[in-house]
Amino acid sequence: MKLTGTIDHLYEEVCWIKCEGVQHNFSIMNPGYMPPEVKSVFLDWGKMNPQPSEVSLHSLLQAKDPEYPASVERTEVIDPKITGFSIPLTSQKQSYALEFIWGKGKVADGRSVVSFSLK
Repeated sequence: MKLTGTIDHLYEEVCWIKCEGVQHNFSIMNPGYMPPEVKSVFLDWGKMNPQPSEVSLHSLLQAKDPEYPASVERTEVIDPKITGFSIPLTSQKQSYALEFIWGKGKVADGRSVVSFSLK
């Protein structure tokens, strides 16, 4: 069975054109409701125009004090030719940030982040 729709998420445009020196703190979201028959979530950015030149999936850890930003536990760099992938659901809450970067070199032309949590 295939269900389609959206998950609870937070989209942030970090910077566009003037990205040099721009810092970003990742956000932790509460997981939204998932029907019990859902075993994984497919993330698809194939219709994004222009396509990003770099995509990274960050696994996040909540800081002990909620006043502080989340920290990155692990980062997976995704082949820019791929425009989607699946994440399996677990019984534990998992928080992620999917980061898109446009441009090549040391200074990006644009950055945006989609934060979400799954359980």
